[in-house]
Amino acid sequence: MGRYYDVWEGIQYRLATPGANGLTAAYNAGNANIYGAELDFTGRLGRFTLSGSASLNDARLSTDFCAIQSRANPNPYPTCSVADGHVKAPKGTRLPNQPIFKGSLTGRYEFATGEWQNFLQATANHQSGARSFLGIFEDSLLGDTDGFTTFDFSLGTKIKNSRIELFIQNAFDKRGELNHNTFCNITICGPVARRVYSIRPQFFGIKLSQRFD
Repeated sequence: MGRYYDVWEGIQYRLATPGANGLTAAYNAGNANIYGAELDFTGRLGRFTLSGSASLNDARLSTDFCAIQSRANPNPYPTCSVADGHVKAPKGTRLPNQPIFKGSLTGRYEFATGEWQNFLQATANHQSGARSFLGIFEDSLLGDTDGFTTFDFSLGTKIKNSRIELFIQNAFDKRGELNHNTFCNITICGPVARRVYSIRPQFFGIKLSQRFD
């Protein structure tokens, strides 16, 4: 298991400001603190193996992110406060597109049938929801993604140098959402024309391999 802490100074964040016709530019968004931990494990009991991995990533602003001043001066205010109404995202706001938790758990059973070496395997994958946009108002228009869980299954066998495997990924065709965004300024397109990027739908197939010594 490993833990980490990172101080991110001078975050650059891309925004499409009103009147920019959807074009984005990079702006200073302040600083952030990132706390995280990672875990991997493997355990074996006879023919059965259980393995997994997990990560925690809590990344939040450590300073206020100031709003854009105006169309004529499309740069963030150098300083801002809640009182003056120029805070776009206050200190403590989670950074976008970063799920706090991601993890997987795999069980694998191996057995022999004569000269054939066989296996059955199942994997569960899960990730929590994520913020879609750094700004509070814009994020409310886009909506955050929800957490989701998917399952993968496979079975296979090999004899000498030949191997065959049947597999299915995202077996129950879960349409987990990875990100929300828009093709123009969010205040214009967010409520009516947001884009949703989802994970790959159900996918299955056969793998054949032959090794030549």
